[in-house]
Amino acid sequence: MRVDFTGSGQLGEVTLLQHSLMAAAKCAATPVVAVLGYDWGRIKYEVKDPAMYVVYNNEWQEGICSSIRAGTSAMLEISPGIKRAIYMVCDQPHISAELLDRIMRTHTHTGKGIVSSDYGSAIGTPVLFSRKYFSELSLLNGDSGAKSILRKYTDDMANVYFPLGSIDIDTMNDYQRLVRQ
Repeated sequence: MRVDFTGSGQLGEVTLLQHSLMAAAKCAATPVVAVLGYDWGRIKYEVKDPAMYVVYNNEWQEGICSSIRAGTSAMLEISPGIKRAIYMVCDQPHISAELLDRIMRTHTHTGKGIVSSDYGSAIGTPVLFSRKYFSELSLLNGDSGAKSILRKYTDDMANVYFPLGSIDIDTMNDYQRLVRQ
C-alpha cells in the first residue's frame, strides 16, 4: 500500500512537505517552487511562506515526471534567466539547507551541469540541473523521474554524498520506522 504523506506525515512539529520547504527557503537557491497535485486543496495551505510559489500539477496521476515538467515550466516563467535548479521531493526527511548549499557549491566548483545526491548504493534527489537540461526535463514522461537524464549524462555529473537520502517515506511502515527513530 502506498501512502501519501505530503500533507499528513509529521516530522516533529511540521509535515514532511513543510520540512522540505523550510530547507529550500534557508538555502541560497531562489525562487522556491512547490509543485502540488494530489490533495492540492488541503496541502496548499502548508506552504506558508509568501515568497514561495505554489504550482498545481493537474497531471499528477502520471507520476513524478509531470511534477518535473510543471515545476520547470513555472520556474522558467517566474525567473526566465534562471541558470540552474535543484529538484527535490518532500518525502526525504533528512534534507537540509546545508545539503542543498553543498550541491550548489559542488556545481560551482566542478562546472558540471548535473549534481546528484549519492546515497552510497544509488544516486538521486536532490539533484541540480543546469539550464541546458531544462528542455529535456520538460519532455519527461511517466513515473521514473529524471533517471534517464542522469544515466545519459554521467560525464557531466558530479555527486554529493548523502547516505541518508536513501531514506524516504512511501508507506505507513516507512513513516512508523521514522517516528520510532
